Amino acid sequence: PIIKLDIHLSSSTSKKVSAIIDTGFNGYISIPATLVEKSNWDFLGTEEYELANGDIVEEKVYLGKIYFD
Repeated sequence: PIIKLDIHLSSSTSKKVSAIIDTGFNGYISIPATLVEKSNWDFLGTEEYELANGDIVEEKVYLGKIYFD
């Protein structure tokens, strides 16, 4: 399914985007780097994730606000 997200980049800036929900949703949302670079989100570190094909990737993790329904 496709949903609409309201990504809060800062206290005064947000961006509405469409997103596809993966049935393997684990509580984390992947955001394009171009949006993260425009945000004032807190960098938390890196985490390793396993992709559907079994590959392990290391990705940056940020704390930010995203609203959806």
